Amino acid sequence: AAAIGEQAQGVVASLTGAMGLAVTNVYVEGRVHAERDDILRALQVRRQMPLLAFDPHAAKARLEAVPWIESASIERRAPDTIYVRVIERRPFALWQHDQHLAVIDRDGRVLTDRRLDRFANLLLLVGTDAPRRTAELFEMIAAEPALAERVTAAIRVGGRRWNLRIDDATEIKLPEDEPAAAWTNLAKLDREQGL
Repeated sequence: AAAIGEQAQGVVASLTGAMGLAVTNVYVEGRVHAERDDILRALQVRRQMPLLAFDPHAAKARLEAVPWIESASIERRAPDTIYVRVIERRPFALWQHDQHLAVIDRDGRVLTDRRLDRFANLLLLVGTDAPRRTAELFEMIAAEPALAERVTAAIRVGGRRWNLRIDDATEIKLPEDEPAAAWTNLAKLDREQGL
């Protein structure tokens, strides 16, 4: 019965394609960093395929598996259009590990290791476990915004603590215990004594 249903769907899709309900346009809204080819590959749509043969639910699942894509909505719009709206994850830092660089989001998810020159202004994180600790690091340094904007790199040491590079010149070795208090104290000293 299921095979007959699938066969009937295929016949209906073919007939509607022959009647002019075939894909000629794919519009994608919200794409900034995701690669165009990655999106098209995930959609699995091709020109002139019958509009009803395109499965938006399956395409949505595939599209949300693309590292950059946080969420997607997909619609078939008669007579000939697939409309896609994506919300991308935000690039948060460059992560260096094993002599390899990648862009990660705030949750430590790897987004890409291609065309990294676009992300040269991001903070550099170094260390194997750095991505898992990114959110707490950024929460800590954001508590002192004037000093936080001068942090250019964060190096995870021994999986226990951070060394922070300020203005690509000065290295701050935060302690393992109570690093937030040490960070706040450093910012206070900087404000009061111009360190």
